[in-house]
Amino acid sequence: MLLIKGLGLGGAERHLVDVAVALQRQGNEVRVGYILAHKNALVGELEAADIEVKLLATKCWWLTSWLGYVRLIGNFRPVVVHAHLPVAGILARMIKPFFGYRLVYTEHNLFQRLYWVTRVVHRLTHSLDDLRISCSAPVAASLPWESTVVDNGVAIYPLNSLPTEKPSLRARLALSEKTVIFICVANMLKKKNHTLLLVAFEQAFSALLKTDNQAVALVLIGQDGTEREKLEHQASQLQTRKAIFFWGADAKAVDYLQQADVFCLASVFEGLPIALLESMAVGLAAIVTRTGAMPDVVEHGVSGLVVDQEDIVGYANALYALYTEPMRRQEMGRRAAQRVAQYYSQDAMLKKLLQCYAGDIESSNGHL
Repeated sequence: MLLIKGLGLGGAERHLVDVAVALQRQGNEVRVGYILAHKNALVGELEAADIEVKLLATKCWWLTSWLGYVRLIGNFRPVVVHAHLPVAGILARMIKPFFGYRLVYTEHNLFQRLYWVTRVVHRLTHSLDDLRISCSAPVAASLPWESTVVDNGVAIYPLNSLPTEKPSLRARLALSEKTVIFICVANMLKKKNHTLLLVAFEQAFSALLKTDNQAVALVLIGQDGTEREKLEHQASQLQTRKAIFFWGADAKAVDYLQQADVFCLASVFEGLPIALLESMAVGLAAIVTRTGAMPDVVEHGVSGLVVDQEDIVGYANALYALYTEPMRRQEMGRRAAQRVAQYYSQDAMLKKLLQCYAGDIESSNGHL
């Protein structure tokens, strides 16, 4: 059974759904439980794969989710519970002594970024895990206890076999075939630092767009989070505003990645973003900031460009460089696809997870 706080659009949530569907296809019996009723964007995708999904609480989730969880555990009797993120992990730990399942827990965030109450309860209960996993080495290093690194992984397809009949990004945004599209797939939260991306885009292309208003575009895909209103106001004040598009939430954002030219992420902290791996898997060069596992995934100058956090000028220069050098960005995209296929495939990740579920791995601060 896989357990998480919500099934909204986010990296950890996307990871859980991909794992659940892949495990089901391999012949495993899988159930998914979640706690927050309003975070349900990915429920339909699980149900379409014939995976039973249970909402554990409808009101006062912090008080009643345990009852829904006990009912689900009692009916399903899982051999393994795999909890993702602290709230789900804490819930699974509290009930574990009564049912005796093997508990695997995955952390997706840096420990210091968790709410202080969560950190305290996390410390008090983490010893009940049978195995602790981190989605990247920087996340494991941030934890005050041992955790085995199982890097996130994504489905890999040969670039020449990717489906071409997708909803047209260019048609919906009235962009020409010559427009170079920079795309960011990230929920609009402060930690994703869209502000830097907007300012860097302005610095890089305000002069160019005065003479060619179809030269470039910046497409922002993601849930509103806490920042959208502020970001839209900020964008409205820029000279490049007509080239900036707020797409909103989209469960099929990956379908649009292959229609773009460069993937962008300017986060101030990260674990290992699924959207970054998905973009590289379809052959996009990436421009990312030096945080979390992103500098490990994106080889600077080979599969993309890595810029220091808060370096607006550096980010603007990276944007402009990949705009002006189409052959370079295409070669970087090819290298990016090779790198993800070699080190961050879903098949390799699932093989490691099955070892974890079987008890063949013990927690240790290192990669499997």
